[in-house]
Amino acid sequence: MNKKRLHIKFKNKSFVFLVLFLIVLTDFSYSQKNREFDSVYSQAATVYIFSNPEKALKIADSLYQISSTKRQEIRSLMLKAGVYLGKPDLKKAVDIALEADKIAVKSKDYEWEFRTKGFIASIYQKLHFTEKGLAILDEMDLLLPKIKDSLNKINLTVLNLQSRANFHGLRNEQDSVIFYLDKGEKHYKTLEKLREGRYMIAFSEIQRAWAFYETNQWNKSYKSYQNALENLNYYNNPQYHLYGNIYTGLGSVVFKLDRDTALAKEYFNKAEKFIQENKASELELFFVTERRDFYDAVNDIKNYRIYSARKDSLQNIADMERKNLAANFFDEKRTALADSENKLKLIYVFLFGALGLIASYLLIKFFNRKRTYTLSTEDGKKERVENLQNGNNVENSRMIISAETEESILELLNEFEKKKMFLDPEINLTAVAAFCKTNPRYISEILKKHKELDFHKYIIRHRIEYITEKL
Repeated sequence: MNKKRLHIKFKNKSFVFLVLFLIVLTDFSYSQKNREFDSVYSQAATVYIFSNPEKALKIADSLYQISSTKRQEIRSLMLKAGVYLGKPDLKKAVDIALEADKIAVKSKDYEWEFRTKGFIASIYQKLHFTEKGLAILDEMDLLLPKIKDSLNKINLTVLNLQSRANFHGLRNEQDSVIFYLDKGEKHYKTLEKLREGRYMIAFSEIQRAWAFYETNQWNKSYKSYQNALENLNYYNNPQYHLYGNIYTGLGSVVFKLDRDTALAKEYFNKAEKFIQENKASELELFFVTERRDFYDAVNDIKNYRIYSARKDSLQNIADMERKNLAANFFDEKRTALADSENKLKLIYVFLFGALGLIASYLLIKFFNRKRTYTLSTEDGKKERVENLQNGNNVENSRMIISAETEESILELLNEFEKKKMFLDPEINLTAVAAFCKTNPRYISEILKKHKELDFHKYIIRHRIEYITEKL
């Protein structure tokens, strides 16, 4: 990887937290009623999430507890997710973001559904997974028409364009970076009306300045950095994270423009002081690399070696961190995939087992039906022979059963059913008649009268009901 490519990598690494802040943590739906919540939230999102993550985490938990609306709950959760992404703990960050996403989807809050997807995109950005990140941004574009508030729609449109520019910056595609930022520039006047709008403008101008710097357009780069500084100064908050980027960039560009060593050192010193005071570690690698190159250009061998050593150390840490993050990210994905596969296997086992039971049942049903039919036929023949011997014609005579006998047989049939004697594969009409202490004709007549079934269907119905209950 050449020197220019390394600069792009370091610069865009420092942008990750800023994109995270913009795409997820800014919210312009302020109201007088929720002024206290908004004020605390804004301070945590713009300052503490970078300089004091533990404090930001406590604030996020407290804000969630006092949330009076679903949107406040979502914002509090996403603030917390942002802290864990910075730690970095991707698993917790994603889990919390998904919790917020569920609330957004359920409450049909398309704006924050957009932002939760943006959060996932920021993770891909952190890992340099540009194709996946850009694909998520395409999904986010589809949500924009559903957002009714025109100001918020413009806000989110610009956020998406900034994210696209950053992904293309990872590829060193500076023309694409400038293209997407130019599309967002037309919304600057509208952004100025929003509470954090000038912060967004400052961020866009920093991205633009760096793209101009990488394409050797020094004057345009310097102008964009000055625009960024002017918009950030509007808030009168020296702790804003973007100052570290601006001072470092100005140090590099003024030296390129006028070889003004004194002014370049002044900006670099401001950047270093800011990084130390605000613990802006993710900016340090970019700053150290730029200052090393400055000392190389002015032939200051001593300081060049000092900053080279710092750069190499920070580079190794950064590479290791990113590899670990990617490994952990994929381990989590693999674990989730393995769990899904195991569940799928259990479902398959259950389905095949159920199919096996059904097949077995159908086979048993077939053979029992055949056997029952044969036995029932034989019993019928015996019954007709007995009737003929007694001088009774079954087909033409009307059977008369006393109410007392009928009641007794019904009670014994109920007992037969409760004992599930119908499951006996050897059961037949004669056996049931014997259990009920009567003759087969009475059983057939009572089944027909009270169950509206013949003996064979009576047995089969109870067997089916039994199997159905078991399944």
